Amino acid sequence: MKRVLTLLLVFFWGWSHPLFPVWAAPGGIERPRLLSWTYDPNRQVLEITTRGVTVPILSTKAGPSRLVMDLPAATLERPNSRKFPTGPVEEIRTAQFTPEIVRLVIQLRVAEELRPDQYELGYRGFNNWQVQLGQGAPIAVSPQTPIPAPVPNPNPVPNPNPNPVPNPNPTPNQPPPEPASPPLTRQELRGMVRFESIDNTAQGFIIHTSGPTDASVRRVDSPDRLIVDLPGTIISTATKERSFPADRLGVKQIRFGQFQNRPPITRIVLDIDQEVSDWETAYDPAVKGVRLVPAGQLAVIQKRAGNLLAVRLIGNRLIFVGDGPLQAKAESTGNDYKVTFPGVALPAQPLSGPKLTNTGPLDRLRLLQDPGSEVSAILALGPGIQVIKTESKKNQFIIQFNKGQIGQSTGEGPLVVIDPGHGGTDPGAMAGGRNEKTLNFQVSRYLGQILSQKGYRVVFTREDDRFIPLQGRVDIAEQVNANIFVSIHHNASENTATDGLQTYYIRENSRTLAKIVHRSLISRAGQPDRGLRTARFYVIRKTTMPAILVEMGYMTNPAELALVSQAPHQRLAAESIARALDEYFRK
Repeated sequence: MKRVLTLLLVFFWGWSHPLFPVWAAPGGIERPRLLSWTYDPNRQVLEITTRGVTVPILSTKAGPSRLVMDLPAATLERPNSRKFPTGPVEEIRTAQFTPEIVRLVIQLRVAEELRPDQYELGYRGFNNWQVQLGQGAPIAVSPQTPIPAPVPNPNPVPNPNPNPVPNPNPTPNQPPPEPASPPLTRQELRGMVRFESIDNTAQGFIIHTSGPTDASVRRVDSPDRLIVDLPGTIISTATKERSFPADRLGVKQIRFGQFQNRPPITRIVLDIDQEVSDWETAYDPAVKGVRLVPAGQLAVIQKRAGNLLAVRLIGNRLIFVGDGPLQAKAESTGNDYKVTFPGVALPAQPLSGPKLTNTGPLDRLRLLQDPGSEVSAILALGPGIQVIKTESKKNQFIIQFNKGQIGQSTGEGPLVVIDPGHGGTDPGAMAGGRNEKTLNFQVSRYLGQILSQKGYRVVFTREDDRFIPLQGRVDIAEQVNANIFVSIHHNASENTATDGLQTYYIRENSRTLAKIVHRSLISRAGQPDRGLRTARFYVIRKTTMPAILVEMGYMTNPAELALVSQAPHQRLAAESIARALDEYFRK
């Protein structure tokens, strides 16, 4: 829970050690990647795991009913799909929708489009998201819908030995043995702790699990290896790779498997160099997993706050993310600003960091691992940029600047934030050789011009073709204390005959604004009325002022695409919205 902007080429500073990463505009950060997904039909929960930071965007579609999740600026190794025989979900499929967007489509066995209270997007960790279906209102397929049976793993890991015998000391060329006992029942699987993944840290490894678990580790010779057992733990179906190289801290390779089913034990085997001595383990709720470190390191770790995991730039806020509470000392040092995190370490692998641009608040950012488990962040601020606030919040340390990506407002009337949807590497819908982000911007530009002429103060969430995260758009509206928020979009459908206008709101303080704008558009734009609707779109759900999202027409309908692409119609639509705002503020 990351922006891609016009990049400013900045020379890297000469730190060669992997604990001294530097971020600059052009360089070095791998694009987010969808690693895996899993759907639990019993709980109606879809979970995705990514490498790198991307913020999912949810939308609903009709004909047939679908819930669509887009991952901006992400990549996918290969598309896949999976059908489910019972329950509300018929099929889930993934694809590289555009070169910059990975799309997951959840196709449902229901006729009606999902309501906002029937799904919820949740953030479960740095690279893990889940979608809960039927949260507020059940999704009914029919009165006799059976409870979905467990769905087998679509990509099972082949077992080279069909009749394995549990071996407490597997050889280097054997993965931990698969169980010979009967599989666990659905009732037994419910509530079971799951092994999810293994991550590197500067001190050792973190074994991520879905809940607390005891862990034991022992060293075995001939060949040299560490055996880690997680009792009461099963391997998540989302975990595909069963072995991978490590090449750090004397560990050459890591392998794991389901050692036995009854009682369940997940076994992890680390192939090590001969000189590696004993290691120790302990469950750490701060990292939601088991720490596996050389003997003596746990006491050191318990004295410090944790590792610095990521640095994010969202609007005018720079956010440092750790695996535990972050406390920091911040001070101005001439043209630079220095933040010191005592008792914090950088991970062995490069952090996920922000990409800097010539329009952002930072010219340069570098991180230094100082002696004594202390990390320093050196910020080179842009012209006229000042730090106006710092705060610690759970596992984050946040720095807020006085300005950045916010547009300039004019006039003395009410302040309207106009949000041209999508932008930059997120093109939105694409049809007929056109992309949605351009149409959104053209209508928004006309709307801003008309409102400015009427004396309104206008702020744009983006003033050119750039990617702004959803939270960044919300931040802009909140920071300028907008009176209203209007997000401009264009729609798409698999049915090319679908056309018409839609206006969305979610909070009651936005209903009147949505009704007036929608009525004005329908009366003047000459397009079919697809209704006033509620939806849990992020930008209208997270803002506090009256906020609406307008779908100006369907790009996938050739006739409507030709209409909404014309400048006269775009200006007419903008005038309709402006007239509606006049009426709204008069009332």
